Amino acid sequence: MRWLGLRSGAAGDRVTEQSGTWVNTFSHTRAEVLDAVAGDVTHGSTRAIHRDYQRDMFDVAELARRYGISRKDRYKWIDRYDVGGPVGLVDRSRRPAHCPHERPRGMIAALLDVRRHHPTWGAKKLLKIVARRHPTWTLPARSTVCDLLDRAGLITGARRRPVPAHPGGR
Repeated sequence: MRWLGLRSGAAGDRVTEQSGTWVNTFSHTRAEVLDAVAGDVTHGSTRAIHRDYQRDMFDVAELARRYGISRKDRYKWIDRYDVGGPVGLVDRSRRPAHCPHERPRGMIAALLDVRRHHPTWGAKKLLKIVARRHPTWTLPARSTVCDLLDRAGLITGARRRPVPAHPGGR
């Protein structure tokens, strides 16, 4: 449900797109709150949802239906509030805590160190040398080492041959 606009003279009155009726968003009666809350859930509205839940105006299923969220999400927010209070309702980072295929820094440093001492060696030879020096390490694939060398700026591009000009053009 989307708000279409304000009625002049009343600060909290709005008309809805679906029903075309006026809804007072500042009142606290159950019916008016049900009509007013339909729409998108934003960061600020998670607190409003929890406030409605604490007032015992709605059960979890009805709140989830009215706010357009799943009951699973509603229970997740209830648990977060119980653990962390109002701070628990703040959005959390979705960035992974670690990367499962990331290589240890010591391994990367060893590969890059050998390459800096021997700038003409390729990934295949670097892997053999490092495997001989550190037999217990599980080394990455050759293509991964190539990507690593490229990111470190240790791979120079192939020399391009000059293209001769057309003999008849001037």
